[in-house]
Amino acid sequence: MSMTTLTVPAKGHIGEAIRYVASARSKDKMDPMMSKIYYSPEHKTLVATDKHRMHLVVFDIDLEEGLYDFYKITNEIRLVRSDRQEAYPPFNKIIPQVADYKRFEFKGTKKDKNSIVVASRLFAQVIKQIKEDLTVNFEYLSDSMLDGMMTVYVHPTSVAPILSESVIGEYLTKAVIMPIRM
Repeated sequence: MSMTTLTVPAKGHIGEAIRYVASARSKDKMDPMMSKIYYSPEHKTLVATDKHRMHLVVFDIDLEEGLYDFYKITNEIRLVRSDRQEAYPPFNKIIPQVADYKRFEFKGTKKDKNSIVVASRLFAQVIKQIKEDLTVNFEYLSDSMLDGMMTVYVHPTSVAPILSESVIGEYLTKAVIMPIRM
């Protein structure tokens, strides 16, 4: 039988990966499902979204499928299966197929004291690649940054989502960000 609670150290790759996913949860109290994290054993994916962006991490853990509440308690992170279970959006269908996308590599770090400058460079590169009447929420793009190398995929002629991929230790992470019409 799969677990309904997961407790991991806050420091380390798995804790960092879970915090990364949790950062995309909705803060909207009117939509409590979007304030949760969803685990899909079928896709081996932990995912959260606020409907404008989505963060996910791929890892195989023995956790029941469903919605989880996220807790950061001093030196640990805890996921507890929510009492309220609802159908989660089909997140795997939102991840863009990148065949027609422009791809670029970006190296940066959020731990740098100039992280706002690094995020601004990423933002400028993305803005150069997308249609003229679109922009991207700077905060969401900045939140998708991880330390080290990331690959960013941008569709140059449509309103398609932007995809970034990176790695935390052995865990593949992805961020999907919806562009905004100006």
